[in-house]
Amino acid sequence: MKTNLPFTRIFSGSWMHGRTIQAKTERIDFSKSRANQRLTLGVITTIDAWPETVELCQDMASHICEAIVVLDTDDSNLAKYKEAQLQAALDDGINLTRARVLARELDNNFAAQRNHIQNAANTGWVIQLDSDERLTPSAKRLLSTIIDDADRNGWSAIALPRRNLVDGVLSALYPDIQYRLLKKNIHFTRSVHEYPDLAGKSSFVFLSAEILHNIDGSRLSRREAIYEGIQLGAGRPRDTTLLRTTLEVDVKLPEIDDGHFCLSNSMKAH
Repeated sequence: MKTNLPFTRIFSGSWMHGRTIQAKTERIDFSKSRANQRLTLGVITTIDAWPETVELCQDMASHICEAIVVLDTDDSNLAKYKEAQLQAALDDGINLTRARVLARELDNNFAAQRNHIQNAANTGWVIQLDSDERLTPSAKRLLSTIIDDADRNGWSAIALPRRNLVDGVLSALYPDIQYRLLKKNIHFTRSVHEYPDLAGKSSFVFLSAEILHNIDGSRLSRREAIYEGIQLGAGRPRDTTLLRTTLEVDVKLPEIDDGHFCLSNSMKAH
């Protein structure tokens, strides 16, 4: 299938559950980025993933004003030590990004960890990413524009498509929509495969900004077992099958034509 779809966003509160969606094309104003003054990066992580966490915060530093890391530990002294480490890594003389590392055990509840970040944030907006995720360069550049658009229209949550790269290969679990750019007052539900509580709120799916998710293929079975242990059915074996299936795709995001975004893709699972 090959499509050429001009759009900026797809409005939805729960389109993943099969409800009707409305697509809309709209001109975007590419003004100078102001996202760093009103955006917090939130990361839930472990000691083992600390190096990747630091790299993620450095990668996002010019687009945020603070980085809040929730570390899976009950050792507050360790968290303070890691906070000093992270602050030193972010102090490059240009990006004035405040680092905060908070000690909190996961206790099989990912939503609670994300909500701890939401509550601690000092900005109106929070972008939540995991240590093995990165925004594409174009997605980072568009953060300010997306937030401007959301503020003008009263949207509280923005979902982004995620490319799952298993051992560097794009998997068939795509676009794997994730609600990760949220107003501070939005909170997550479900202990695993957490999802924002959007009751009475408005949201949209912004397909022109992607998350890249790098996955070690050897850990897929363990990942499935851990999720199933947290909640019955959360292992999602169908997702694991899709992650092990290669998706051949040619995606150009975004193409800008007279102030509009265009998505061109052709994909085939095998």
